[in-house]
Amino acid sequence: MGSVKDLMVLEQPDSAKPGRARFIFSNRYSVFDWGEMPDHLNHKGEALALLSAYFFEKLEAMGIKIDRLTPEQEAYLAGWSEGT
Repeated sequence: MGSVKDLMVLEQPDSAKPGRARFIFSNRYSVFDWGEMPDHLNHKGEALALLSAYFFEKLEAMGIKIDRLTPEQEAYLAGWSEGT
């Protein structure tokens, strides 16, 4: 997806339904056109995940449907670790 963004496709889209995906938040960062930097920013991924959750909850409160992972999807992703 990019030098510092990870996207895991959970379900491919088809003519009957949209696909589903999961963003993987990391501590990696890039600088303009130089690409990924060799060091990481501690807790960057955690901060982005919390910020995203906050705004998804705001959208949900406004009546905008937000898809959440099923228990099966959570179990599948439980072993996922950054960089794999």
